[in-house]
Amino acid sequence: MSLTYRSPTASDILHVAENMRQEDILEVAASHGHTPLQALAYAVTASHRSFAAVWMGVPVCIFGFAEHAEGIASVWLLGTDALVAPPVRRVFLREARRITDEWAAAFGTIFNYVDVNAATSRRWLGWLGFRESGVEPAYGFAKTPFVQVIKTPCAAP
Repeated sequence: MSLTYRSPTASDILHVAENMRQEDILEVAASHGHTPLQALAYAVTASHRSFAAVWMGVPVCIFGFAEHAEGIASVWLLGTDALVAPPVRRVFLREARRITDEWAAAFGTIFNYVDVNAATSRRWLGWLGFRESGVEPAYGFAKTPFVQVIKTPCAAP
């Protein structure tokens, strides 16, 4: 089994919104005051590129990037519980590392902010090669602590 990727459809957005992981629901409410559907609609619209990751015909997450200036882009992902369950988790983590490596090489720096309480997201981002660069104590809509995560291209050996 493998994941396939496509531009997110309205049906993909609705499915991910209705089945969003609780950690992601809390994060989009704190960062922007959005519901899951509002968060996905905003993120897809504001992105230069976005993708739905599909497992056996069912979208498990939607992710993308927005370039802010030459050499820097913000990246994001909102997922369902299926994303963190075996076997999808293992396949997606491997592919996400490849994708984020490619994006870091293309842009120079990729980043975002993550709720300090989003333990699963922070663990995944660390495994993908992001480093935490500091806490913003009053971030976003709810003015709660978020940590900035950054990934730059790997240096050649």
